[in-house]
Amino acid sequence: MKAVVAALLLAFVSCGCSDEGSAPAAGQPAVPQAELTPLDGGNGVFIASPLGGVALGYEEHEYLASGIATSWQSSEALTDDGLWSFEPDSTAEYRTRVLVRRPSDAAAASGTVIVEWLNVSGGVDADPEYASLSEEVTREGHVWVGVSAQLVGVEGGPVLVAAGGSDLAGKGLKAIDPARYGSLHHPGDGYAFDIFTQVARAVRGGGEVLGGIHPDRVIAAGESQSAFALTTYYDGVQPLSKAFDAFFVHSRAAVPLPLVGDGEYADIVKAILSPVHPVFRDDLQVPVLDLQSESASPGS
Repeated sequence: MKAVVAALLLAFVSCGCSDEGSAPAAGQPAVPQAELTPLDGGNGVFIASPLGGVALGYEEHEYLASGIATSWQSSEALTDDGLWSFEPDSTAEYRTRVLVRRPSDAAAASGTVIVEWLNVSGGVDADPEYASLSEEVTREGHVWVGVSAQLVGVEGGPVLVAAGGSDLAGKGLKAIDPARYGSLHHPGDGYAFDIFTQVARAVRGGGEVLGGIHPDRVIAAGESQSAFALTTYYDGVQPLSKAFDAFFVHSRAAVPLPLVGDGEYADIVKAILSPVHPVFRDDLQVPVLDLQSESASPGS
């Protein structure tokens, strides 16, 4: 696991695709990005993580991400070859949270930003990729960004995996800490893909949010249910958004996160039973590392 970022960077350089993440394609709505403002108060940052504290030489900041997101639809049935054509469906306002862990000294930063789609299978936001990669991330000076992309993490909802019997499972950030997160609003998992896109665009600009660090490359990362989401993203959204320079997809099973309507959760059980088992489309000049490990635990 310690070498996955290095492997992605090698693939990134080898494919000669440095411009792939720089601009959206035709068919993408007007190019919005999330507005990021500092988020504080309440009981402080909440994240279900096995790691304690922030690494030496790093600092952690939390932001409110807001904007108007677009949901997606497909006029044709999704196919196993991953050559999907998504179209804009509807729009909705969102207010979610973004967690940034970055080098305290901007001069020590590598230029790589890893944007993790936080995992909600335990009924709360968790950061399994950071837990697995933290040693590599902090040693190399990468920036890590965690996005509360899905409805369950913000508003609460189904608990698919028991996570240590936590009494917070299924409650969502708003109920866990109303003083800090009470103003959040998630319109449903159909909008999660564009929320993720808009946050990526915002951090690509660097600036205050990254402490003056200017990214050279932005990598999407996600594990398990979040890997399902990145499969859908790569095959259907990345051709339009061109928001990411590379993808790290970890333990995805063989299914995508489904497209759903307003206010709905992505039905993971239905997805697993779906006959659609897509590969990653083969017409994008964007490297993707699909890791199917024997164990998804930190350090594996």
